[in-house]
Amino acid sequence: GTALLVVDLMDSGNFMPVLMAGIGLDRASDSFGGTSSGHHIEGGLGLEYRARGGLTLGVDLRLGGRSIDEQIAPTSFALFAPQGLQAGEYRTGRVTLGIRF
Repeated sequence: GTALLVVDLMDSGNFMPVLMAGIGLDRASDSFGGTSSGHHIEGGLGLEYRARGGLTLGVDLRLGGRSIDEQIAPTSFALFAPQGLQAGEYRTGRVTLGIRF
């Protein structure tokens, strides 16, 4: 989960550039009994088209970093064990469709 702060940069008609900053918690588990938990911080820029009727279309790009807080290995001995969360940097893109009211 991520808590995200979105700031409108300037009002330029129907197009709105936005700045985003977020922080969140990560948790993953697998069928072998392994679990991972961590946290992440991310930030980025986006652009939204806001029509007068309330329709909103947007796109954003974000860069982030994840740290692993706890990782418990699976208890079974398997030849293949899936990878849990990985620490490091990541990039993400998102396209949104929404209705403002």
